[in-house]
Amino acid sequence: MEGSKSEPIIYDAWIKHLSPNMTRVYDLNLIDQDNFYITSSDGYPRIVTHSIRDSIQDINANPKIDAFWIVVDSEDSTIEQREQIIGNELAKYPLNRSIDIQIIVQKCCIETWGFGNDRVFPNNNIDAELQEYLNFYDIRVDDPENMTYPNDYDGSIASYHFHYLKKILRMKRISYAKNKPNDLDKGYYFDEICIRANTTSHLSTFSKLKNLLEETF
Repeated sequence: MEGSKSEPIIYDAWIKHLSPNMTRVYDLNLIDQDNFYITSSDGYPRIVTHSIRDSIQDINANPKIDAFWIVVDSEDSTIEQREQIIGNELAKYPLNRSIDIQIIVQKCCIETWGFGNDRVFPNNNIDAELQEYLNFYDIRVDDPENMTYPNDYDGSIASYHFHYLKKILRMKRISYAKNKPNDLDKGYYFDEICIRANTTSHLSTFSKLKNLLEETF
C-alpha cells in the first residue's frame, strides 16, 4: 500500500468485516491458509521505485502467496496513468509462477471514499466552514471522485479531501486522523459506502475494490 497509516487499518477492518475467518499476519513467513499480509511503501513514488521490486522478491521466495494487490492514490493523475506506471514496473520483475495481481487506484485517496457514507453527513446546523466546502462541491449529490480543490487552496487534492471529510465527521462528533481513521475502519461505514456505490454511478474506483473484496473474501 502507498499509505502507511489509514489504509492498513481500514483495509484490515474491511477484510475482516467481509470475512471474519481471515487473519492478518505481521510476519510474511507466517502466511498460510486464510491469511493476509499488509505492507506500506511509505508513499508515492516509493511504492513504484522500491516496493514492487521488493514485493516480487518476497512472492518468489514464498510459494504460499497466491495474490498480490497494489493500492495507490490517483491524486492529480488519471487512473490509467497510475495503472500504466505500475504495470510497467511489474513487467521488470518476472514472477516464478502465476498469481492473481490487482492494481487498486483510490481516486483520489481513501478519504474520497469516506464521503460515500450519507449517514454521517449532518442534516442540521451546517456551519460556515462546512457551507464553504459545500459551495465548492456538494459531495452529497455529486460524485466525490470527481471533486478537485479550489484554486486558492494551499495544498494537494488529497489534503483538501482529507480536511473536508474530517470536518464532516467532526460535526458528527467523530474524530478522524490518519493514524486513527474513525469511523472508516468500521463495518457499518463500509456497508454505507457500498449502498451509495450500488444505487448511484458514483465512486467507481471504490466499486472495483468492493467487487474484488466480495469475490476474494
